[in-house]
Amino acid sequence: MEPKEQIGIARGVVKAMESAADRERDRRVSDMVLRGKEETGEYDVFLCYNSRDRQAVEQIASRLKEKKVRPWLDIWDLRPGDRWIDKLAEIISSVNPAAVFVGPHQTGQYRNLEIPAVIRQSIESGIRVIPVILPEAEGEPQWSTFLEDFHRVDFRVPAPDPMASLVYGITGERLEL
Repeated sequence: MEPKEQIGIARGVVKAMESAADRERDRRVSDMVLRGKEETGEYDVFLCYNSRDRQAVEQIASRLKEKKVRPWLDIWDLRPGDRWIDKLAEIISSVNPAAVFVGPHQTGQYRNLEIPAVIRQSIESGIRVIPVILPEAEGEPQWSTFLEDFHRVDFRVPAPDPMASLVYGITGERLEL
């Protein structure tokens, strides 16, 4: 192998090591930021969804955590013995913004209670409401007419990047993905 080829290979190895180190550093920073939010009880976004779409929403919630965004997700944050309806009312009134997900199962009976509460908080307190269409959703979402006025995030399309758009909607900071 010629010296130029060896140098090229070495540069590629160094670049890969730097990239891996950057990813690990970013992961550790995200973990530290999230631990700080957990200790102070701070959430960045309330996630409203149909329980039959739980798996897709949970995947997005995990990806949000990788981006230093702490979502409030009922299956993660309700404690056994909590009166869930009281906790939902508490979190809806205290977290800004709220992301309202719609997937193949459209809205469910409890979401039909949550969505008006989120809209009311938007009117009364100015919270940001982010409608989010899940990847498996087909056609136009069947949700509250009031959600039509809010700019949405659509995970069915590749551009603009839906995760970057969602994080931007939640934090106000644009991601470079």
